[in-house]
Amino acid sequence: MSPAQIAFFKRRLKDKADDLSERMRRNQVIFFVERQPDQADAAATEELRSLTLNIIERDKKVLANIARALEMIESGNYGYCHETGEPIGLERLLALPESLYSVEFMRMKEVRSKHLRQVV
Repeated sequence: MSPAQIAFFKRRLKDKADDLSERMRRNQVIFFVERQPDQADAAATEELRSLTLNIIERDKKVLANIARALEMIESGNYGYCHETGEPIGLERLLALPESLYSVEFMRMKEVRSKHLRQVV
């Protein structure tokens, strides 16, 4: 990967991390909303909190992957599958710049997972 491509992905990763951090800050405000005395309102508030918690947890995982991808940029290993060492591919990195694994590895992992579920 060229230095210009590395710089491009580094900027995208940092921008995405900033966006996710801001979204997480906004979503955390929901947890400070007062409990509603009306049962229907309380149920709706709890459902919103549950959905928001799921979004926050997913965002935390993506932020962790972004941090790992930035570390890989610094070590000179960005763009290579964390498991196989094969190139991840520009198309995948453009779609998910925080990708740590190649499409081929993820397919193989999914096939193994399906096979194990069928065996059990």
